[in-house]
Amino acid sequence: MEFRPLPAAVAMRGTDAVDLPPVRALDVILVVLVATACLLLVGWLVRDMATTPALVVGLLTLQSVVVLAAVHFIVVRGRGIGWGRLGLRAAPPRWHFAAALTALVAVPMVALLNLAMQWLMQWLADAPFRNPQIEFLAPAGFSWTAFAGMLFAAAIVGPIAEEVVFRGLLYSWLRRYLGAVASIPLSAAVFAAAHGIAMLVPALLVNGVLLALLFERSRSLVPPIIAHGLFNAMMVIALYAVLAAGFIP
Repeated sequence: MEFRPLPAAVAMRGTDAVDLPPVRALDVILVVLVATACLLLVGWLVRDMATTPALVVGLLTLQSVVVLAAVHFIVVRGRGIGWGRLGLRAAPPRWHFAAALTALVAVPMVALLNLAMQWLMQWLADAPFRNPQIEFLAPAGFSWTAFAGMLFAAAIVGPIAEEVVFRGLLYSWLRRYLGAVASIPLSAAVFAAAHGIAMLVPALLVNGVLLALLFERSRSLVPPIIAHGLFNAMMVIALYAVLAAGFIP
């Protein structure tokens, strides 16, 4: 089945002359598959191997490097589409404020969703449930070195790679053919599923929608990268604060 771009009047509705990158479906599929494989592989390695904070930070950083390299060779170099057309361009300062506000709003929403999912999965399994992100982000408990490393990997490196793939590439491609109304939840669903953690799907879906909305309105990846990074930073800070206080054994 051949996908045809929406007419310009429809595709651009609600935006100011959006410059959607003319990537091919195969390019998008390859990059999303690489990103998904990296996310699942790193999750499996951390879950099933004896890991240290340094190893987790190294794996997360390597994951982002591999994903960005895939974008570079398949899209930027392979198709001659610059990083700017994928969304890595400046945004007006007001969108930086909007990004920070989005992150602040997302934190309580996601916390409530995670609590609800934890309760549901605990009720279904009839056994205590432990959030897999705790083992992922703090495999050896609290330490300042681990805290700094996780902040770097989760709040800086990871958001850049994920926003380039799931908003700059996937969302832009979907937007070209389906319009914003369908593309925002669809790209968010792929983003949530790619992480491979069932209990986090609702929270990741909500985050994906908010980040896609930021990109849609600002036409820059900078605001969603800021929002994504701030959200992850607040989660890491909260987790390590709880560990330092001794509330999590």
